[in-house]
Amino acid sequence: SQVTEEDEGKSGPDKSKKRKAEVEAEVASAWGTVLTFLSEAPVDTTDKVRKAFVQGDKDGDGGLSIDELLATLATLGVRLTESQASALHISADADGDGRLT
Repeated sequence: SQVTEEDEGKSGPDKSKKRKAEVEAEVASAWGTVLTFLSEAPVDTTDKVRKAFVQGDKDGDGGLSIDELLATLATLGVRLTESQASALHISADADGDGRLT
């Protein structure tokens, strides 16, 4: 995100609120992309997605890093920006360990 002249004068809580809103927008955009893919996918997609996530775990740690998530979704035809993938990853990382399990 770019800092504008208007943002230069803001500090603390104002910048924090703006950044939180930006992150929430990225999360909504990313989930929207994934849900659109799933809603338009053939019925047998669940097994395909499950296999892609297993194969996407390149380091074999039982979870997906942000890079692994991006690559896995790309193999399924879901294209996200790094920012969207990061936001999606953070929102879905239930235990906060940096991996989707």
